[in-house]
Amino acid sequence: MEKETITEFNRLVLVGNGFDLALGLKTGYNDFILWLLKKYFFLTLSNSAAVTRDRRSFNGGYLNNDTFEIGIRHNYSNVSYENEISKIESIKDIKDLWERYGIEYKIKSKFLNQIIKHSDDLGWVDIESLFYQELKNCINNKQEDINRLNNELDFLSKELELYLYEVDDLPEGERKFAATVCSQLTREIGKDELEDESLLSEGKLPDVLYFLNFNYTKSLFNLTRNIKSWNHLSEIIPQWNSIHGQIRNKNAPIVFGFGDESDKDYQRIENLNKNTFFEHIKSFKYSQTKNYQHLIKFLDSANFQVFIYGHSCGVSDRTMLKEIFEHKNCKSIKVFYYKRPDGSDDFLEKTMEISRHFSDKALMRRKVVNKELCHPIPQNYF
Repeated sequence: MEKETITEFNRLVLVGNGFDLALGLKTGYNDFILWLLKKYFFLTLSNSAAVTRDRRSFNGGYLNNDTFEIGIRHNYSNVSYENEISKIESIKDIKDLWERYGIEYKIKSKFLNQIIKHSDDLGWVDIESLFYQELKNCINNKQEDINRLNNELDFLSKELELYLYEVDDLPEGERKFAATVCSQLTREIGKDELEDESLLSEGKLPDVLYFLNFNYTKSLFNLTRNIKSWNHLSEIIPQWNSIHGQIRNKNAPIVFGFGDESDKDYQRIENLNKNTFFEHIKSFKYSQTKNYQHLIKFLDSANFQVFIYGHSCGVSDRTMLKEIFEHKNCKSIKVFYYKRPDGSDDFLEKTMEISRHFSDKALMRRKVVNKELCHPIPQNYF
């Protein structure tokens, strides 16, 4: 007796920060931290009244809050700090500026100092992982240490939302970029992309195109909201889920923290019986909206193929990604990789990250589509 083929088949698109970066938005970690340091430098310059602190005089500006203490002296009459800071393009440049002009720039936040120290190789997911490492370091510390860490992440989260609001505009070339993206995301589900080719009698368009957006920006929706109007896509049902919230949306507050409850140290934290350790654990943030429940309903509704589109697949989202990848209805995981200017790409690294979410590695190998059938994400070099 022949196996009955499935008629309903959906597609789940996991959209991460790599999508916004490919579009041309400055949403990278270094972009945000550089903006933050420059912002508080400019705020210091606006406090130009002469100040003396601990026998130190500052006639160019002084600022002192929970995160920064900055003191500027006008020792160089021919130097415009406003012009100097506007030229800066990296965190290294701003550090050089402090040293060159004797600017006292103290960062009181231990967590922010750790982030800057790792600035050469951090991405968004690594900031969240670094937070979890710091959280674990607080297990044997005083209550004030965990309170401090939570407050420091709260500060960064609020500043991040302000920053993203500034940069969340569609750049030049977005129409051509959107056309390429939509073409990739709406192609047929190929039989040879499935763990079991007998599930489909032939290639077919997805019935539901479900965008699971991990970004806080609105760029994905702005570029894909008219996707149904394409002639050959009239039967596709698009859905959007901003699982990590949206900037400037009180009904969908941003989720910034850690989400790996399978980590061996998580049980130790639970046993401490201190709720302050869970303030930035993602599972508790998800309960504030219906987005996670909406995702579960989609996963349970029918077979689906996963597209990885700009998501790092890092462990800070492990609880959710494991639930998606190991779900019985997940029949395929297809990676859209980043192709670097030198011709190399991150396909291999991406598959390594995906493997961390599988307990059954053989199952992972059956579900991940081979590179010959995968494609790079377009880059909007406008």
